[in-house]
Amino acid sequence: MLRREADGSHVLVTPYEKLSIAVDDAPFLAVECASSGSGEARTLTFRLLTDDIVVAGPDHPLRFAAAADGTPRPYLGVRGGMEALINRPVFYQLADWALAEAHDPIGLWSGGCYFAFAD
Repeated sequence: MLRREADGSHVLVTPYEKLSIAVDDAPFLAVECASSGSGEARTLTFRLLTDDIVVAGPDHPLRFAAAADGTPRPYLGVRGGMEALINRPVFYQLADWALAEAHDPIGLWSGGCYFAFAD
């Protein structure tokens, strides 16, 4: 099982050993998103590269950061303090939905929470 330690490091844990691993950015990758509803009733359901399904909301927040070069880096909270990087095609899909809804600040609702695209 993959776990994030209190110091922010990542480890793989088996019944017999605990191995430290290096994670460059995020340990998971979100590769698909489905949207149902609109506005405050919207639900965003993500599929990770591991085939896990995660619904954005209070327990699985969306976070938008900027890389060193200024490009957006969107993340989805997964579990235990770990996040999934949202891949570029999925981010563009989220941006299209957000632009169509035209909230100020720009963002999307999911699971009863509003997630603004800017920090």
